[in-house]
Parts: sequence; structure tokens; C-alpha cells
Amino acid sequence: MSERLYPVHIACNDGDNGTMGRHAEGVSLSFGKLPSFDLAGPSVTFRHIDTQSGTAFRFSRREYAYASMSTWVGNWCWNAYYLSPMIAAKFVQDMMRDARWTHDGGLVEACDAWERQDLATFMRVWRDALWPRQPIQIVGSGGGHV
Repeated sequence: MSERLYPVHIACNDGDNGTMGRHAEGVSLSFGKLPSFDLAGPSVTFRHIDTQSGTAFRFSRREYAYASMSTWVGNWCWNAYYLSPMIAAKFVQDMMRDARWTHDGGLVEACDAWERQDLATFMRVWRDALWPRQPIQIVGSGGGHV
């Protein structure tokens, strides 16, 4: 089974022509079919970088490796970056600790966890939104003979 990746959308492209900019203007964490978790904050430096371990982006002086990306997601201002669970948790933790970033919409349980800076609960809510738990069907013997 391949690793599950967390989608992080970043408004990092020039609004006039869709080319890669040098700043990020917004962040939206995709919660799959549920409403996204939107973050409002300042314009921060943003760029792609190559590292010894692969590709990453620099977001406000911090580096985050990503497994893959998509450009022009939703519209040409946004790119999507797909992060491993560990990198996604680090990104969320860094954003929680930076008081300049506040949530601007999303699931109530995720907003509550954000306000408490409860990383474990936030990541559980995000995981469960992306990959809902499926009930396990148990097939009984139905009283048949052995």
C-alpha cells in the first residue's frame, strides 16, 4: 500500500498571469469532500528548492519536502503540494505556533483543535476527513452445520 499523502494548497502564483511568484498569500488544507481548512495570514516568502533528499518548498524560512505537486488547482493562483504524514504534521505544527496565521473556515472540530494548538486531534480530524473509516463486515456462520 502506498503512503497516504496530505494535500496542502498554497496561493503562490501571480494573480495576473499564473506564473510562480516569490510569495505565498494563503494556505488551504484539503479535507477531501468536506470543506477545506483555510488559513489567513501575511504574505510570506515562498519558493521551490532542491534538497539532497528530493524536492521541497521553502515557506517563510522553513523547508518542507513534498512527494508530488499539481499546479493551478482551483485557479491559477494555487498549487497543491502532497506531503507525507510526518511533513504534514510538521507544517501544521509550525503554522499553529505562528500567531500570524489564523483559521478562516473549516470543520468545527478542526477549528477547535487549532485554537487549542492540539496537533494530535487536528491531524486525526484531517486524516479521518481524507480517509473515512470503513465498517468491517463480519460474516457469521448463520447457524450452519460443521
